[in-house]
Amino acid sequence: MLLPGDMFGMAGGALGDLDGDGAPEIGIGAPLADDGGPRRGALWILSLSPAGAVTAATKISSTSGGFGGGLSNGDNFSGRHVCTIGDVDGDGMADLAVGALRDDDGGPDRGAVWILFLDNLPDLPTSYGAGCAGATIHWAGPPPAVGAFGGSVVLEGAAPGSPGLLLMGASDAAWGAVPLPLDLGNLGAVGCSVLASPDIVVPGGPADSNGSLALPVSVPPDPHLVGATVYVQWAVIDPAANPLGLVPSDGLAALVHP
Repeated sequence: MLLPGDMFGMAGGALGDLDGDGAPEIGIGAPLADDGGPRRGALWILSLSPAGAVTAATKISSTSGGFGGGLSNGDNFSGRHVCTIGDVDGDGMADLAVGALRDDDGGPDRGAVWILFLDNLPDLPTSYGAGCAGATIHWAGPPPAVGAFGGSVVLEGAAPGSPGLLLMGASDAAWGAVPLPLDLGNLGAVGCSVLASPDIVVPGGPADSNGSLALPVSVPPDPHLVGATVYVQWAVIDPAANPLGLVPSDGLAALVHP
């Protein structure tokens, strides 16, 4: 969570595709964040969708993200420069160089550079298939985890005011005896397909004036769900789009974390 005075956005850099989902991550500094003490600073790693929306955010500071360094009050960590330096430790993940321009090592405000050796980012839900032209789906927030609440399934590209139905199921290969993807062309929706088994259908309300809709998702506190993949897809009710009046989005495969 950002707080007044954090100065989020004062520094930034492209980090490449750290989580392997085909979309980039960016590092954004908040050098006046007070995590652990006044103006120690914080770095946010933002995962992006192909459309540029933020799908997840990881904070690195004195109190977050497993940072083991010793930041001091007023260091302004991430205040000017954030960049990748390749895979220095050979673990398959890019590593980062992050400045702390007011670090006092050796004298007042001499500055320092921290080298951050990153672990793998959590597997985020990834899109697959093509449901229908126009409507797209992506995940926003932390990855789905047992007993957790906070992520959302986001619809974009819908007709403003159109209701959305969220299809959720255990398979992207079959819905009972019906194989998936299911081509809806014979029903009047040419070029459209059902990609996720609609075992559960959740109404999501109308899309806003930008054609977007977000539905928060919670995962029951059942340890048997760890490692399961849930397949989801939006279906926009839009009588003007085609004779069937239905516009499915692409699909989203979501791995449930502990």
